Amino acid sequence: MKPIALMLLCLGLTSIGALLIVAMNTVAPLIMDELSIPPSIMGFAIAAVTLNAFLSSPLIGVLIDRFGPVRVGVAGLLTMSLATLLTSMASSAGWLVATRLLLGLVSPALWPSCAKLVSLYVPQSMVGVATALYDAGSIVGLAASYVIVGFAEASWRRSLVYTSAMGIAYAVLYAVAIRRLWGYHQADVHEERVGTRTLRSSLGTVALLLAGFFLTLQTWGLLISWTSTFFVKELGLKYQDLVLYMVLVAILGTCAEVIAGLISDRMGGLRGRKFVIAVGQGVTTAALLGLYAVPERSASLLLTLAAFVSYKFATVTFWAVINDVVPPAIVGRVSGLYSMSAQLALFTSPVLNGFLIEVAGSLRIGFLYSAITLTISTAAYLALKPMEGARS
Repeated sequence: MKPIALMLLCLGLTSIGALLIVAMNTVAPLIMDELSIPPSIMGFAIAAVTLNAFLSSPLIGVLIDRFGPVRVGVAGLLTMSLATLLTSMASSAGWLVATRLLLGLVSPALWPSCAKLVSLYVPQSMVGVATALYDAGSIVGLAASYVIVGFAEASWRRSLVYTSAMGIAYAVLYAVAIRRLWGYHQADVHEERVGTRTLRSSLGTVALLLAGFFLTLQTWGLLISWTSTFFVKELGLKYQDLVLYMVLVAILGTCAEVIAGLISDRMGGLRGRKFVIAVGQGVTTAALLGLYAVPERSASLLLTLAAFVSYKFATVTFWAVINDVVPPAIVGRVSGLYSMSAQLALFTSPVLNGFLIEVAGSLRIGFLYSAITLTISTAAYLALKPMEGARS
């Protein structure tokens, strides 16, 4: 299979996966109104997906290395679609939490699967662009969730049913299109042993990876979990007003990721990734500080757009850097740990910000918190060095 075809299939996988993850977040104001759920409880329901995901991430990483990224990815997407369908039938906060726990059990399968596919089948000179394409799925899925709500006439139940149907349809399409890669062969015993020794001797590098990812995803957790509530409750906007805005966010965010991938590939390896993350996260930090300080609505919309786009400029590094510092034989295992760090971040961020909304009456203090964590994350990524046997 040609690398570009593989990249596009991975983009579809992560786009639908992201849509399934954030679909409930986007309709949170509608759910809170119908089921009379306070923001603090809704924050926990949003974050519940990460509880099982945190525990299952290392196991999923091992399964990807052993059974192959295609099989694990397809199984994960089908289960996530079923969980979303069950969420559409919810009548209480407990039901919401239960279905999100099911979704979280398999949600860590998608991005590590794509990272493994890239490490196996994409030339090193194209890793940045490949990662940019599949990671753009996070912003495409988020924007699609707003479009679907509008199409569903602001019905959160219909919106989730449509989302579930899309997930099932794409899982079948993906499985058929990528069928030639189902016959995955895991690394030989010697390669596995060398990779394991490298992992044990490079725990400092792994710690920097996990810390950098955890801290930067405090910002992403804020943006995907509470942006709709910020727009609707604090800025007084309607969902219909946000469809074109979020489509613009998706287009500019995807372009930013692809450009960042090209720049990082042109500069070469880890050096290029570090440049991109320093620029992207630096601009995002400035935008978040602006959101904290400037209450005016039009300025808030512009700053939110800037935060999304500049953050997506940086995100190409989050998974591409795995292929720069980690040997291919253990990419699955390290990606599993990396994903576990992400789940912890995506649990703490919605819960913390839900608490802040209820106590402070505004989400703007959350922007300040995210700006601080993003600065520390940048420092962690800039300190990375390749492990022995890495492709960088």
